[in-house]
Amino acid sequence: MRIIVRRRNTGSDRAGHGTSGNDSALPRVNIGITLNRKYGNAVARNRSRRIIRSICRDYIPLMRGSYYIVILPGAGFKEKSYIEAREELAELFRKAGVVS
Repeated sequence: MRIIVRRRNTGSDRAGHGTSGNDSALPRVNIGITLNRKYGNAVARNRSRRIIRSICRDYIPLMRGSYYIVILPGAGFKEKSYIEAREELAELFRKAGVVS
């Protein structure tokens, strides 16, 4: 599994784009999950997405700061249990410095 993390700008670049001034101070995390058709059939792809979304739902409140995160599960992710997938993603979040 791989992740790509990019810190969001939460400064004045958002002002004047339909947001109130208070919204830019709140941490926001956008997560994207990408899988191609070589990964498996629709059932396997959707199952992997559901697992990753469930894990991320637990970790988003622990994230300090605003980020764009893209998650790219590898071919071996299909065989992992939920616990193994959770440990792997947690380790990647820690290495990226998104959670402590």
